[in-house]
Amino acid sequence: MAKAAGWAARILTVAVEMVLPALIGTWIDRKLGTVAVFMLIGLGLGCFAATLHLMQLIKKFD
Repeated sequence: MAKAAGWAARILTVAVEMVLPALIGTWIDRKLGTVAVFMLIGLGLGCFAATLHLMQLIKKFD
């Protein structure tokens, strides 16, 4: 059960790393009146960060 909770926390962390920058970008877009510019930048940065994190996890448990 502890292993499952640990993996669930890791997966949740990766998901938040992907989604949170896009949400922040959406908020910035609304404040500045732009159309999805910062959301796309946030999504790209979030996916990049999540990919790096997943690669670290794979190395650690490989």
